Amino acid sequence: MIKYLAAACAFALMPIAVADAQQTLPRRSVLGASAANVEGGVQISQVRDDTPASRAGLAMGDVVTRIGDQTIANTRDFVTAARGASTSHATPFTITRAGAPRTLQVRLAEAPREQSPDLSITYESIRVGDTLRRTIVTTPRGARHRRPAMLLVGGIGCYSIDDANAPDPYRNVAHDIARRGLVVMRVEKSGMGDSQGAACATVDFEAEHAAYDAALAALRADRRVDPTQVFVFGHSIGVVHAPALAQRHRTAGVIAADGAGVTWMEYDLINTRRQIELSGASPAETDAILIAKAHCASRAFLAREPVEQLFTERPECAELVTLPASQAYMIQLTERNPGADWSAVSAPILFIYGDSDFLTSAADHERLLAVANAAHPGNATLSTIEDFDHYMVRTESQASSFARVGAGQAVAAYDPRFSQVVSDWICARAACAGVQTANR
Repeated sequence: MIKYLAAACAFALMPIAVADAQQTLPRRSVLGASAANVEGGVQISQVRDDTPASRAGLAMGDVVTRIGDQTIANTRDFVTAARGASTSHATPFTITRAGAPRTLQVRLAEAPREQSPDLSITYESIRVGDTLRRTIVTTPRGARHRRPAMLLVGGIGCYSIDDANAPDPYRNVAHDIARRGLVVMRVEKSGMGDSQGAACATVDFEAEHAAYDAALAALRADRRVDPTQVFVFGHSIGVVHAPALAQRHRTAGVIAADGAGVTWMEYDLINTRRQIELSGASPAETDAILIAKAHCASRAFLAREPVEQLFTERPECAELVTLPASQAYMIQLTERNPGADWSAVSAPILFIYGDSDFLTSAADHERLLAVANAAHPGNATLSTIEDFDHYMVRTESQASSFARVGAGQAVAAYDPRFSQVVSDWICARAACAGVQTANR
């Protein structure tokens, strides 16, 4: 059966509390090693050079059974214990090497931070319920005035925005927009990076939305920010979050890029058809897959059958039902009404579509444009970027993007034309050079 790629992107608002200037979120520790589950612990599968793991003598093939006082039964235990280990003194790692037990003293390092010669990058936090989420706030260096600001809401799934050594298009966007004079906030998802909270894979859509809601409230209250000039930027699944955030916080504008323009069930089927056709399947094979997918998806997301039970009964559904997040998340996403959500937005809107994006379509964005302007004539505009894909890479076509991503090369050189479109639109509506003096 032909496999296809899930959208990477991608409200019942929950109570939130805005950031407390005094609260702190500890920086996670970094080991520099990867591991896989084995009987009796985890086995080291990779050790990176010049890291705490390599300096302590940890080697591929070692089986880690204990870190400090914590027994290690699986990779989740391993990651949790390594992240929480102290950086001020060595932590004993109990290992088995070539059948013999031994203990290594490992002094972990603090995770590296983003740096830029012309930007101020601060690691802050917001409170969501009774837990803290990491935020990364980027501002022009030496700014002395209240600035316009933008909250960046990214795509679906569990990934970290906080890896200074890995390429990240969202970091490129944040830095480029900050260089135009804005304060830009990114939010780490629940359980990812330094963030506290439930494991990301268990979080539902409304809980994720609550974190973005808290972040936007904190950004508006920030003394570096002009609260009348706050924008929300949604990419991929962020396009679903954006309209409710914009309305609740009365933002100065909304940017929505490369998102779905119809209900999730419709989008998922259309997206599946597009990708199967790009793979070269015959019309008969394509339609057969879509018939089966519609059946499986309706049982998982409309009838809400537990997917474990569904996959046991209909094993083919495991390949057809896309679960880039928890089943609860996907059920709530399926219930979203984009026509109602975007009709309610009264702020100016910029929709952006890259015409090499195989995960969404021009029709998605044209439909959102029509919906927004029917409710508020002239409120929304659409900018199409040629040879630009979902991963913010210059790419000549949907087919070439599909092939690159299918080969495991989704992340490539960031295309700065995207930042230019976003910043030009914001700066036409906000004082990007700064406005009133900040209260410091």
